[in-house]
Amino acid sequence: MNASLRGGTAVEVDRTRLLEVRDIVKRFQGVAAVDRATLNVADGSITALIGPNGAGKTSLFNIVSGFARADSGSVRYRGRSIARLPPHRVARAGLVRTFQQPRVLRRLTVLDNLLLAGRRQPGESFWRALAPGAGRRDRELRRRALELLALVRLEDRADAYAGVLSGGQRKLLEFVKALMAEPLLVLLDEPLAGVNPTLRELLLQRLREVRAGGGITFLVIEHDLGSVMRVSDEVAVMSQGRVIFQGPPDATRRDPAVIDAYLGSADAIVGSGTPG
Repeated sequence: MNASLRGGTAVEVDRTRLLEVRDIVKRFQGVAAVDRATLNVADGSITALIGPNGAGKTSLFNIVSGFARADSGSVRYRGRSIARLPPHRVARAGLVRTFQQPRVLRRLTVLDNLLLAGRRQPGESFWRALAPGAGRRDRELRRRALELLALVRLEDRADAYAGVLSGGQRKLLEFVKALMAEPLLVLLDEPLAGVNPTLRELLLQRLREVRAGGGITFLVIEHDLGSVMRVSDEVAVMSQGRVIFQGPPDATRRDPAVIDAYLGSADAIVGSGTPG
């Protein structure tokens, strides 16, 4: 629920749940990596998923995105179950993800990495070249790819091989590769890890701008708590495979269970700045 002003009076507005995860369980050799985890992601929001190492965050991402199958529980996206869909069908439905280690094609150019990520990419073939409108589609894909590279200041690296990019630049490329697929929901797995402060601020700024432009929702795993507290609408906290809290950033800082999950230190979850 979000509060908005209408005629000078605060009114509670119920935002549509784009993603609903219910009671997910995933065990590996009898050990529960995810243990009845439940969370919601509101349409048009930035939701942070935080927690100590080993809390089950990436395992939950793998289940939501189709890279792993839950032992039990449900995943509903846009009101429909996707719990048994393979990753390519999940992505085709508009739910895409990034990985902790960017999956860029190092022997292709930066631009070609984006072109291959383009939604409805028809592929290279003789028949494709003859298809009506093929040239126009190619031009549209190239224009969008160059716009996205400019968004993260990589336009001057368009013709460079992706393998020569720095680790931070690969994170930026991974981010715009996800956007190139024209998603509705993007799962970002530690997008700021290993990124220098300048590129970190650029990525956060672009994340806010893309969300503000409408049409894309984000669920973000991140250990840089100060940053996620500043940009997130809601924060979900995992510990020992469970989501122990979900709510606004300010409430997250005060919740006793969250403080306990971070080794009893409230300082660990006090972010700099104010939530954005």
